[in-house]
Amino acid sequence: MGCAGSKEKRASAYADFTNIKAAEDDAPAPTNMKNVAASKPGAAAAAASPIQQLPKPKLDPKDFRFVGFSGEIKIKQPGSINGQSFIIDKCENCDIYLLDWSSQVTIDECKKCRIFIGPTDGSVFIRDCHDCSFALVGRQLRTRGCEDCSLSVFCRTKPIVETSMNLRIACFDMSYPQLKDHMQAAKLGPFHNFWYEIFDFTPKGTAWD
Repeated sequence: MGCAGSKEKRASAYADFTNIKAAEDDAPAPTNMKNVAASKPGAAAAAASPIQQLPKPKLDPKDFRFVGFSGEIKIKQPGSINGQSFIIDKCENCDIYLLDWSSQVTIDECKKCRIFIGPTDGSVFIRDCHDCSFALVGRQLRTRGCEDCSLSVFCRTKPIVETSMNLRIACFDMSYPQLKDHMQAAKLGPFHNFWYEIFDFTPKGTAWD
């Protein structure tokens, strides 16, 4: 009787399930497309924010370089670089301020300039510069072929000096209102500054003091 009773219960349950499934199959398909869209995950968010579907603005390389300036003051305001690479090349007797965070900065063949570099997620390259003053925040610093330059440095790794002469290197001691936020954007912490642990690859003695 126990087995027979179990079979009867299973048969009854199966019949109930079959009736429910048949009722679902016979139900009319929804005709309102809004209901269909709303039933899809994320559809409401996509409809509420159509701006996400707009193409990204095209960047102009000219906005990320200072080249060939003489006797000028050049400033990049906060938000104007926003993690892009930046180039400073062949400037003379200029005051240059990058008040934003970058992925990489290269400085080549500058003379008698005062240059401030905001937080850089990658490397700051300074090459063939003469009689310049730099203040910079970066993950890595590499200098090559520089002479008679002063550097105020925040560097997440040990700075590298190569084939340079008469460099004066000190700890970074400057600021601007957005510096903390830009350091966070560049993934740089305030307590890891190795400005003093310098790798000097200059032949025949040291290139810095």
